[in-house]
Amino acid sequence: MSSTWYGNINNRIDERRKCPKPEVGMGATEYMWSDRHAYEIIAVKDDRHITVRRYKYIRTDDRGMSDWQDYKYESDPDGCTKELFLTAKGAWRERIDGRRLGSSRWGIGVADEYYDYSF
Repeated sequence: MSSTWYGNINNRIDERRKCPKPEVGMGATEYMWSDRHAYEIIAVKDDRHITVRRYKYIRTDDRGMSDWQDYKYESDPDGCTKELFLTAKGAWRERIDGRRLGSSRWGIGVADEYYDYSF
């Protein structure tokens, strides 16, 4: 199995971990280059298709532009939603326009927000 490593190594490791069976109310994380965005699962169509919505996130620490960040998450009825599906290779991905895949990987089971100030 070949891998493409880019961005934050923690994101690359986390996005490849085994995810639990999705349930409504469970957290989800969008893994980007080095940032992470927190979502919640709001609908489960079946074992391979879910809808997630962006959490409202509030930074709770006072560390400024630090790698150590703490957040509190709240459900946001106005948060953006995304449709995800589980690929044959076991990765959660966003489907765009019904056919194309989004570039981000996703983890199910944990909601995590992180902003990389080094870019």
